[in-house]
Amino acid sequence: MLVLLALPALIIVAAPAADRLFVSPMGEPFVGDKANPPALTWFNGADADKDGKVSIYEFEDDAQRFFKTLDLDHSGEIDPQENERYELLIQQAISDSGGGVGRGMDRGYDPEADGMIKPNVTYVRRGGASSYNWLGIPQPVMSADTNFNRGVTAQEFDRAAITRFRLLDTNGDGNLDKAELPKS
Repeated sequence: MLVLLALPALIIVAAPAADRLFVSPMGEPFVGDKANPPALTWFNGADADKDGKVSIYEFEDDAQRFFKTLDLDHSGEIDPQENERYELLIQQAISDSGGGVGRGMDRGYDPEADGMIKPNVTYVRRGGASSYNWLGIPQPVMSADTNFNRGVTAQEFDRAAITRFRLLDTNGDGNLDKAELPKS
């Protein structure tokens, strides 16, 4: 059973552990299943002209659409409080999809050693949303904060979108098509 969680201007679908989670290149969570892959749901939504490709312009438009859902006070910046709200939602989506709480760094626990604790050893695994997105970015929204002022402007978000698009556009043709997308 799918459950809808809503905050003003932001809706996320939280699902049972059997469903799949995908975090878009800009950080928007999508839930689906094998029959309706969440990455495909994002792709089809970003493909505004429905030509089977996502152009850089469509990618930027999709990023700005998501930015506007996060910028609840319409100030033109995702401030620390708005980011905290996003982090709570994304963490909830990760937890509901079987990712668990507290992903990131585990100190002294080796899952390969029958649960035995080894002193002075740190085991690091990918944390946050990185396991659920193609680019391995733990916090896709705040990583766009290029001036480190703890806020993300629409311009910073757009620059991050262009950079992420170029990373995904492996054949360099200015369009993303389904064949060149990483497998999720």
